[in-house]
Amino acid sequence: MAKKKRTTAKPRQKKKKNSSIISFFKSKQTHLVFGVFILSSAIFLFVSFYSFLQHWKEDQSQLQNFADRDIVVKNLLGKLGANLSHFFVYEGFGIATFIFPVLLFFTGLYIILSIPLRQLSKYWINGILAMIWLSITLAVFIPDNTLFAGTVGFEVNEFMQIYMGKTGVILLLVLTFFIFIISKFKITPEKVKSIIPKGKAKKNSVLDDVTDKGYI
Repeated sequence: MAKKKRTTAKPRQKKKKNSSIISFFKSKQTHLVFGVFILSSAIFLFVSFYSFLQHWKEDQSQLQNFADRDIVVKNLLGKLGANLSHFFVYEGFGIATFIFPVLLFFTGLYIILSIPLRQLSKYWINGILAMIWLSITLAVFIPDNTLFAGTVGFEVNEFMQIYMGKTGVILLLVLTFFIFIISKFKITPEKVKSIIPKGKAKKNSVLDDVTDKGYI
């Protein structure tokens, strides 16, 4: 009877493929390319957002004609910049959306410089919370301009005011602001007492009224 052939080549090929994939993602060149891509995307978004604030009224009517080559938009980064800005700024968090490309910029910088991204996690959390808080705050105090607060801030503010009223929403925003400040700067009652200026100790009036001849 013929002996069965051993098939050991396939597992070796799989190991080689897995090791090549892992080495690809661990290589410094891949990190550099990925970091430059994120950094460039952050600059692209920031410029398009800035241009959107100036020309959003003119470009908004042209968003549906993305494939039409004859239509030209005024955004500095063309139709792509106008559409992305409309999605992130107008339909998103308004002016607070500028925090997003800033976070992306530092993320790309960290990747290029090979700095651990764990240090950025708290900044991303604080940045996203700041976007939500600022968007709702602008919707409360500037309700007539949807662009400042964005659709998200406008809708969330409207929903909250139905159940809490405008005064309740303002109190909630103030409360969350102070909670953030206290947790961020680790404020304690002892620190607050140290900031408060203390009055000068009063001198003993009895001693002031005594002379060599006795009491005045």
